[in-house]
Amino acid sequence: METIGKKNLPKEWFSEYHIQQVLGRDYMSHPKYVLYNLEIFGWESDFLACTQSGYWYEVEIKISMADFRNDFKNKVKKHVTLEKASSVVDTLRPNYFSYCVPESMVKEVMRTLPYYAGLYCVTRTGRLKCTVTPPKLHNGKYSSDNLNLLQKFYFAYHRWYSKSSGWRDEEISLRARIQWLKAEFKAVSGYNIKEVL
Repeated sequence: METIGKKNLPKEWFSEYHIQQVLGRDYMSHPKYVLYNLEIFGWESDFLACTQSGYWYEVEIKISMADFRNDFKNKVKKHVTLEKASSVVDTLRPNYFSYCVPESMVKEVMRTLPYYAGLYCVTRTGRLKCTVTPPKLHNGKYSSDNLNLLQKFYFAYHRWYSKSSGWRDEEISLRARIQWLKAEFKAVSGYNIKEVL
């Protein structure tokens, strides 16, 4: 476990989930949208924020150097789209693109950071720090219709609801089993389980 002064940080502090929480808290004040793990631009984005004026910021979270290197091997089409030198909206892509990594990775990431990307890090105290300001990829703005946001939000909600309803079904099943066990205990012992405990 990592230590900071007298405080211990849990080992999983630098998981994608925890970095998403830091980004959601510190990245932008008063965004129009903050989205996690949603496909808007033809690939799934770890973190997306949209300003009130309609500019989109994507942040790709990497928690290891192997993960960072694999991004360029496994998502070639995404990086070709991001590095297009056009300032107009000819292909769906965010206005700004950045990486966010644990602070311990900054020096190594800086060696191979692409020119079209910014860099943020999460410090050991759990704060967000901008290391390289992301350049503007284009000036265009997308409407909700251009991005088909309603349908994408619906499918994300539907996927979440389907997963969570499975948990509810499991909970109902477990409650039924517990009730059955309580009834069996009473039938065998003649006592309610609460009387024994």
